[in-house]
Amino acid sequence: MRLVRFPLVLVFCLMLVSCGRVYGPVAEVKAFAEEKEEVISQMGEKLAGNPTEAGVDEARKIFEAKKSSLEAKKKAIDEAPQGFNRDWATMLNKTQKRHEEMLDAIGVKFSVACSSDPCREKWRALEKDFKETTEIYKF
Repeated sequence: MRLVRFPLVLVFCLMLVSCGRVYGPVAEVKAFAEEKEEVISQMGEKLAGNPTEAGVDEARKIFEAKKSSLEAKKKAIDEAPQGFNRDWATMLNKTQKRHEEMLDAIGVKFSVACSSDPCREKWRALEKDFKETTEIYKF
């Protein structure tokens, strides 16, 4: 009887160890999404408080300070095993959509408050850089 239990226990333990292979990069996606949302919120606060070209410069400083961390978290998602369960991809899609909506709302509010061409160009450049840095297409 002991000979039968040992392999079963061993198989069960191996299954627990390999859960990352089953569920994919869930923790990595959560960490990336939380930091991305935090950066968007901070940029939005800066732009709401100072809707000028200087406000865009302050928002860019926030983004640049977190850019390497966002890229590292994005790379961790790319390098992690995808797993058999694709719930992490659904979670990533939903958060990316929400973040895109947040960024669009910030852009609309900002373009109303600062309607000059230099303001809009700076915002578009920041928005483009942010999207290029944070978008993930691993599906």
